[in-house]
Order: sequence, then C-alpha cells, then structure tokens
Amino acid sequence: MKIRIGFSLPVLAFIGLFGFCVAGCGGSSEESQSAEKTYVMEPLIGVDTTKPLITPEEEAAMRQRLLIPYKEGGFWGFTDSSGAVVIAPKYEEAGAFLDNGLTVVKTGTGFGLLNKNGVEVVPPILPNRILDCGCGVYGFQQTNGFALVNKQGKRIDRGQVEKVMTDCHEDRLAIFQDGRWGYLDSKGQTLIAADMDQVFPFYHGVAPVRKAGQKAWMLIDRNGKSLGADRFEVMYPLQEGFGVGIQTDPVGRSKYGVIDSTGKPSFRFNLPASRGHSREGLSPVPPTIPTNWKAKASPRRQTRGLFTTAKETKSAKPTTGFGTNSPKA
Repeated sequence: MKIRIGFSLPVLAFIGLFGFCVAGCGGSSEESQSAEKTYVMEPLIGVDTTKPLITPEEEAAMRQRLLIPYKEGGFWGFTDSSGAVVIAPKYEEAGAFLDNGLTVVKTGTGFGLLNKNGVEVVPPILPNRILDCGCGVYGFQQTNGFALVNKQGKRIDRGQVEKVMTDCHEDRLAIFQDGRWGYLDSKGQTLIAADMDQVFPFYHGVAPVRKAGQKAWMLIDRNGKSLGADRFEVMYPLQEGFGVGIQTDPVGRSKYGVIDSTGKPSFRFNLPASRGHSREGLSPVPPTIPTNWKAKASPRRQTRGLFTTAKETKSAKPTTGFGTNSPKA
C-alpha cells in the first residue's frame, strides 16, 4: 500500500516550529541556592531507566532513514520518502522524527516515545506531555516539575526542575530551579550555575543571557564567562555567527545593530527597535536587518527558544510564544 504524501498547514507549522518555538516562562525569586542543595526526587513512573531509550547502533541506523508523518482517518502514521507506509496510523498526535530517531506520540491512553522501527520505547500511557529538549534529553512532567532522562536511559536531574528549554544546543540544556536559569549537559553535570533571569540557547560557543537582578544582557561562553564590555537592552542568539542587539542612544531611544560572537558590535546601532507582546507579557520582537548587510544574520532566523512549565503542559497542546522567557512585571 502506498500513500501520497501531503502536508496540511498545521503539520508544516508543527514541523517547522518544533525546534524553534518557545512556551511560557516566569519571574525570578530568591537568590540561587548553593549547588549542594537537596531536591525532592519524585519517582518516575512508566519509564524504564535501566536500559537505553536508543542505542548508538540503533541511532546510527535510523539516522539514514527518512520517515514522514501523515494523517488518515483522524490518526497519524509514518511513510518513507516513496510514500510506502512504514508505521500504520494509530496515534492521535505524532511529531516529526528529529536528531535521535525518536519522537513523541499520543494515543487515547497517554503519551509515549516511538522509534523509527515502530517500537514504543516508552509505552504511550503517561498522562502528561513528554518534551523533546534536544541533545538527546527528554522531559517528563511530574507534580513538582520535570524529570529529565537522556537517550542512554539515565535520569540526569536532581529533582524539582520547574522549567526546561526545549532547544538544547552544544550540549548545554537550560533548566530553571530556585527562580533562576542555569545550564546542564546531557549527563546531568552542572556546567553553568543557575544565576540568570533570562537565557537563550548556545550557538557558536556563546549564548545571550541576563544575569539575576541585572537589566542588561551580555554574551557568555560555554563555561559561563562573560564576553565583551558592551551591554544591551536585548540580545538574540547567534545562529549564523552574528546576533542582534538593542542599545539605548544618548537621548534614550532604542537602536539595534549586529553583534559578533565576541560580544562586539559589528553593525552600528542606528536603526530603530520595536517591541511586541508575547503570551507572558512584554518581550522583544527581532527587527529586520537592512538588505544591504552582507552577513547572514537575518533576525527572522534567530532561534526563539522554547521554554515550558509544568503548569502549561497540563493543557492538551503545548502553548507557544515568541521571544525570551520575560518575567512578569
């Protein structure tokens, strides 16, 4: 049996936004606690953490295989590039297979993880949505936040992760605990302490962040060291090696320009900036760089990051909004 492959607008939107979306965020609270703080480790039910979600051999084999979601009779399945059915349609929801050969699916009994061979490596019985965080890490909603499990099947959180970024790059996963953002690697090691109010993903070895209690944005390297002397009202990720920043001129007007990976302006700050409103309140809207700018730094391609809270995943579908995790005033 062959199926003619076609995509509805919602499917294309889902595939296109899966790695570039952001969902809700919150404000800061007390100063970060020490790294020795003990968190409540809520048991993870329904996930076998004694074996890998996917082995290196399986991942290598599945990387060569293209599967495309399609819908028939109200349910989702997968075809290969020729249109031949590989996984019959039986899922109420199914995402595109991304880097690790796994995707999140939903049936009438709950959420689970599916591989390209059609094996449900996590049976779809979990009541809450599973998050593909990138870097081979998956987030499982619990009462007190999220449990984080890597593709090796190991739980890497220490408990009570309130929010998690689902746009991990360069093995730096942003998590929110004790009212602050910090970064873990895919093995669970704390790489950058949780002392930030706002963060973006890493690209080209750097990430824009706003330190706790500070109004200005800066770039940090993979070790958390600040780069450059310039500070900005707003910054955006450096996907192409360049990012967008906004500064205030001497008369108080917001102007934007281009920043390189050292944190230095590469394009003069003389173009007016604009702001918009996200679901969580005021958040920056990337401006459009003039067409005569020679770098490939189109702000429209800047990652918008995806942040998710346990509260928001209780809805039937994930909530998304553009911009950073702007705290409420």
